[in-house]
Amino acid sequence: MSESNKSSALSKFNFFAILILSAVIYVYGSLIEHQLNVASMDEGNTVDFSKNGIQSINEDFFLVSATQKEHLTGVVFKGRIINASALKHTNVSFHITADYVTKEFTINQISSGNSTSFSVYIPEISLSNARYAEIEYLKSSMYYKIK
Repeated sequence: MSESNKSSALSKFNFFAILILSAVIYVYGSLIEHQLNVASMDEGNTVDFSKNGIQSINEDFFLVSATQKEHLTGVVFKGRIINASALKHTNVSFHITADYVTKEFTINQISSGNSTSFSVYIPEISLSNARYAEIEYLKSSMYYKIK
């Protein structure tokens, strides 16, 4: 084999080695990103607005029918908050944080074992960064009856 054929074969080998290494690094990076997303969801109040199932906010409140869509310069988040406690809550305040922007919203009333819808607009964020959001229960007035 001549010297030019050897260097040509070596160049092709280097090219394919770099190509395979790049693919491995890309797949590994995607796996790490997925693991970080799953780990952040395990914190308890991080929800995935691309899922339709029931998601926990805390031990008393759950999110269901979560959706998000672009609106003007931001994103509108919609869903229903389920009150799983035995207490009726009024003036229920939550924080929603998406793409490092936080907005407070209030639901007038959620009876025990029921759900109430909400819609929150967060300006100046992109839909591509709004799949995951944190919803945090802040405060409410609670009512119960003793017979």
